[in-house]
Amino acid sequence: MRETIILTDLNERELLRTFAKRGRNTFSVRVFNTVNLAKEALVRSGIPVKETVSDIRESCIFANLFKEIPYFENASFLDAVHFVKSYSDARMLCRENEEEKLNNVFSDGEFKKKNEAIQKAIQSYRKYLAEHDLKDSFDIVHEAIDNAGTIDADFIVFTEEECAPLSETLLKHLSNGNYKKTSILEYTGKVPQPLHGISYDDGYGEVNEIEHIFKEVIDNDISFDDVIIATQDSGYINTLESYCQNYDIPMTFGTGRSFTGTNAVRILTLLYRWSEGYYALDPLKNLLNADEFDAKGFWKDVGGESLDKYTRDRIIESIGHLRLSEKADSLKLDEFEAVADYKEKANLPYIRKIADILAKGFDHIVETYTKTYGLPKEKNAVLKVTNILREYKEYINDYNTEDVLKLIANQSVGKELSTPGKIHVTDLKGALSVNRKHLFVAGLNAKTFPGSPSEDYLLLDSDLERFNESTAKDSHKKISDNKKLLLDVLNIASGMSTKIHLSYSGYNLSELKNENPSSMLFEIYQKEKGEKVSIDDFNEEIGKQHPYFESGLSRQSEMGRSYLNGNDIVEIPQEQDEYASCQLSRALSPSSTENYFACPKQFYLSNILNIDQIDEDDVFNQIPANEFGTLFHSCMEDFNHNPSMTLEEFKENAMAKINAFFHKRIPVHDKGIGKIKDEFMEVTSSGYEMDKKAGRKPVDSEYKFKEVEFENTGLKFNGKVDLVEDNGDGTFTIVDYKTGRNIKHQSNDIYSCLQAVIYAYLYEKEKNCSVTNNEYRYPRQESTVECIYNDAVKENLEGLMDQIVDNLKAGEFIPDPDKDNCKYCKYSFICGKENQKGETDDSKSNND
Repeated sequence: MRETIILTDLNERELLRTFAKRGRNTFSVRVFNTVNLAKEALVRSGIPVKETVSDIRESCIFANLFKEIPYFENASFLDAVHFVKSYSDARMLCRENEEEKLNNVFSDGEFKKKNEAIQKAIQSYRKYLAEHDLKDSFDIVHEAIDNAGTIDADFIVFTEEECAPLSETLLKHLSNGNYKKTSILEYTGKVPQPLHGISYDDGYGEVNEIEHIFKEVIDNDISFDDVIIATQDSGYINTLESYCQNYDIPMTFGTGRSFTGTNAVRILTLLYRWSEGYYALDPLKNLLNADEFDAKGFWKDVGGESLDKYTRDRIIESIGHLRLSEKADSLKLDEFEAVADYKEKANLPYIRKIADILAKGFDHIVETYTKTYGLPKEKNAVLKVTNILREYKEYINDYNTEDVLKLIANQSVGKELSTPGKIHVTDLKGALSVNRKHLFVAGLNAKTFPGSPSEDYLLLDSDLERFNESTAKDSHKKISDNKKLLLDVLNIASGMSTKIHLSYSGYNLSELKNENPSSMLFEIYQKEKGEKVSIDDFNEEIGKQHPYFESGLSRQSEMGRSYLNGNDIVEIPQEQDEYASCQLSRALSPSSTENYFACPKQFYLSNILNIDQIDEDDVFNQIPANEFGTLFHSCMEDFNHNPSMTLEEFKENAMAKINAFFHKRIPVHDKGIGKIKDEFMEVTSSGYEMDKKAGRKPVDSEYKFKEVEFENTGLKFNGKVDLVEDNGDGTFTIVDYKTGRNIKHQSNDIYSCLQAVIYAYLYEKEKNCSVTNNEYRYPRQESTVECIYNDAVKENLEGLMDQIVDNLKAGEFIPDPDKDNCKYCKYSFICGKENQKGETDDSKSNND
């Protein structure tokens, strides 16, 4: 049987399946695009085919070359991507002598500087390929035209697709000038039929339009595999994909699915945010804790699969504070090891393994740790992202992940073949090669179809005219091609007895305005009904716009229809008290008890519901206040364990600690570090002098209490007291250091001194001793706030504990919307204080 070769950009398998379904023998039929046909011809002629540079690599090459051309010095990577497309469009218009043709076109023109820059970029590109012994796809086509022999086959091109000049030159050469032009319809043995039986629908918004399509399919019991939904609007594709996922509607996507919704892109986005966030802790945690990230596989590779959560958190905290990245960071790790404590040293092997993983680059992380769940779409996305990253990283000197994210933002991944039992979604060109019993074309409003393409800013309409080729796609040609494409799709459908459904969104819900139907709809209506029909006839045919909730798959749509029908929506009363059965699941700390009296609601959220506070790691804060305080306490602990330490020895120890801190927590910039160190030395020295001046013997420093129960309440406490001093008379003083800039405590005020008072109670009970005094020492201000501890204070303390117990039983935790309480509260976003404050204010007004 004689071989048939079809030159087309349509999907080979879809096309051959359609032909086979229509009775055409496809046994010896081959389908090629221009480049693949050139490769086939070279192989048949015994000429080896070299691997060609990919589009992304070509873009990378141009991006680097642009830096040497003043006109393009500010061009972005996406500009290079666009340049490659424009350059390819121009090359397709060159039948022969490409270099000469392009020089003739660009040597003169409307914008000479632009054209001179384009010529220089092309010359540099050709020189680069020659120096590196590389070829691109166009080189392969030209080589086939120059060197490949003819092929003894029946060559066919379809009239639905224009044959570009370069493609036609290849076709003439390989077929020896003997090829046939025919339509897809004629090739299947069908004859054209007049357009007939077309339905026209006006939707109230894009979603309503799509849901009406589903309604048509379901109400008329149409089999899913008899349905094609075609649209030129990518927004419709994304909406259809969301219906596929949310409502489990079986669909295949000939256009591919949204790239941006894949796990690979999500992981890449998190990696980008991590890099742009100075490799700080919070964006790193967002990456490692993401649902799309394979944390189990990650910790297995690190060798820490058996580690508990606390240890893992400390390891990641060290990674974030060291700002380890995809760059080699061995010096940071060596400096960290030199100052690490014994716990950090135990974690160091894991930290080094993670550093090795990060140093392999974003492509390795995406490839290795993106969850794909075995789905083809997710696997394809991982493959595509990693390939782009590797090409980009190899050829672009100043690597920027944002360029890759922008590149893939509007791309699709995993183009699918139409499958039995599933609705097939495609664009209009894809609809040329797939034929089913029902064709729905959506999104035919005036704004989006046939569209209004602007001139290519590199390949202007005036430049295209100089090629003197009818196939040159200037802005006007693109519009006419879109119109022709729709008519071709409808003519094929009509000739194959397909039921045609055309629809558009007559109302724009995002801009809240009416949209006109595409002028093509009236033109199609005229072709179906005859030239004498009027626009009034057409409007009557379309009829009334579908009501917003007329169709819908969700519960929200059912609720909307009920609302429009005048039905009441009755709220079901909540009988259960929000705070019912309040129980403490853990022991209280003295500070959390103090928080209870500042704001009961905060206490409830933290200690009853056990909601973790969101602590953000401010990347520009070189030493957070809590870290400053921790370092200070560590210095004072060393001194109180060795009271004979001189001031010079104390300062030497303090300086070593602050230096070690900045080796463990690398600042974004070094500016101001010296000032911070000076401030730290001043505050710690003040603490040393205040302890010396007190003249008491330190007994316990950083003493950690066991769990102690407050008498007759059931409340349990634990915590750690900064310092206990011996008064020399058998009694003791509790000391609490405060490194803040403001003095917040008042002498002998039970509420102000509650934390220290509870410490005094716990110490007395655990040690069976007598505490007579509490002190808050403020080394910044060189000031001390004293809080006496006696029987009267103990009695007040017992009353406060009883109050907490009573409120636990009653479930009363009313927020205190005081600006000082709320300013730094980490629960403000879920507290609801504003609502409750408003209710209080309203009730007060009514009472007045």
